Amino acid sequence: PNKKFFDTLSLFAKDEKEKATLESIISGSDDGKALYRDLVHDFAHHADVLKKFPSARPPVEHLINMIPPLKPRSYSIASSPLMHPDII
Repeated sequence: PNKKFFDTLSLFAKDEKEKATLESIISGSDDGKALYRDLVHDFAHHADVLKKFPSARPPVEHLINMIPPLKPRSYSIASSPLMHPDII
């Protein structure tokens, strides 16, 4: 998730400690940078972040707008003609 996701999520955090942690990610503090780096390094997904901050529960309408749509992948190695040259 991008920092905008954490920013919006902090608005819905009911627990003050969780809210402060989310805000530290956005503020650029050393602790916040380290936490963001750890989350990115561990390939955290939106669901992982929601589990980590259980008091932050935005309504579904907001959550849908907070998570960007997946972009289609029109090409992958599986569609390469080099993989199966005799098959279309």
